Amino acid sequence: MIDRKEIAVGSNEISLNESENFLSESSKRSNWKISSNLIGISPGVDCLKWLKGFRKKETYPNFKFFKTMKKLFFPIFSLIIFISSCEQNQDLVPNSNLEQEISLLQEMNSDGLNLAVSNLAKNLKSNGRNEINLDQKELVKDVLTGMNGHYFDANQEVILNLSNNYSHLNLTYNPSNLRSGGFVDLSVFGVYSENQLNLVQPFVDDLLNDEGISLGRSKTSEFQTAVVSSSLSYDEKFQLLAFSTGVTSLIEFLESGGVDDIRRILAIELGVDGAFDRVTGCSISTRSIFADGVVGLVGGAAGGCYAGATAGTVAFPLVGTVTGCVGAGVVGGAGGFISGIAYGIASQLLTSCFR
Repeated sequence: MIDRKEIAVGSNEISLNESENFLSESSKRSNWKISSNLIGISPGVDCLKWLKGFRKKETYPNFKFFKTMKKLFFPIFSLIIFISSCEQNQDLVPNSNLEQEISLLQEMNSDGLNLAVSNLAKNLKSNGRNEINLDQKELVKDVLTGMNGHYFDANQEVILNLSNNYSHLNLTYNPSNLRSGGFVDLSVFGVYSENQLNLVQPFVDDLLNDEGISLGRSKTSEFQTAVVSSSLSYDEKFQLLAFSTGVTSLIEFLESGGVDDIRRILAIELGVDGAFDRVTGCSISTRSIFADGVVGLVGGAAGGCYAGATAGTVAFPLVGTVTGCVGAGVVGGAGGFISGIAYGIASQLLTSCFR
C-alpha cells in the first residue's frame, strides 16, 4: 500500500481528502472501471489510491503552470497590441531631420506667393496717377482661403480673424524702404522665445544688411541646419522653419520673374501703355523686400497666436502635431509674410517704374 502521507509535489502539500472526494466523484460520473491488470499494477494495490497518487505527482505541476499562464495571458496580450499600434503609427512621429515639415512649409509659401500675385489686381484701388492703395485685409483672406485645406485645416472664423489684423496700405509710402541697411527687433513682437531669438535675430540681421540674393540663400541654408540640429522643442523648430522656408520661397520668387509679374499688374492698373512703360527705370531693394516680409511675418504670427486661442485651432495634418498658438501663428505669419512681400515689391516698383 502507498503511504498517503508521503505523497507531495515539491513543497506543495495536497489535501488527500479533497483529492479523494474529487476522484471518487469523477469516477462515479464517468463510470470508470479500472483493471489493475490492464494498467500494470500489482494485484492488491488499490487502483483508486494509485490513480490519486499519479494525479498528485504528475498532473498537479501542469495545473499550476497553466494557472500561472492564464494570469500572464492578458498582460502579455495587451503589451503585444500596444507595440503593434505604435508600429502602425510610427509615421506620425516627427522625423528627426524635419524633412517633411520643411517640404510642406516650402510648398505652402511658394503657392502663397503665387496666390498673392493672382489676387493682387482685384485688391488694388487706384486714386489717380501713381496713387494706389492695397487692400491687404482682403489679400490675406484670399491667400489663406486658397491654401486652406491643402496645407492646413482651419475654420473660416480663424481666417477672418487673421485677415482682420490688416487694413489698406498706400503704395506710395513704405516705411520699410531700406536702401542702406536696417534693423528689425524681433523681441518686441513677443513671438519667439529667448532661445529662438538667439538663432533667428542674427539671421534677420544678415538678410537686412546685404543686397545679394546668393548670400541670402547660403545664410538661409545655414540657419535652417542650425534650427534642425538645435535643442529647441518641436513647436519652436516648426516656427523657425516656417521663417526659413518663407525666405527661400521669396528668393525663388525673385529669381523666377515674380517682380515682372507684379510690374505688369501695376501697369494695367495705372493704364500705362506698354510703349511708355519705363521698364529700364524699375529697381527694387532686396533688403527692403526682406524687411517687409519679416515685419509681416512676425506681426502676422503674433495675431495668429491670439486667433488660435480664441477662434479655433489650425491643424497641419501632413506633419506632426503643433499647439494651437503655434499652428495659427504659422498660418498668420505666412499671410503677413506673403502680403508684406507683395506690398514691398509693388511699392518700390510704383516709385521707380511709374514716377
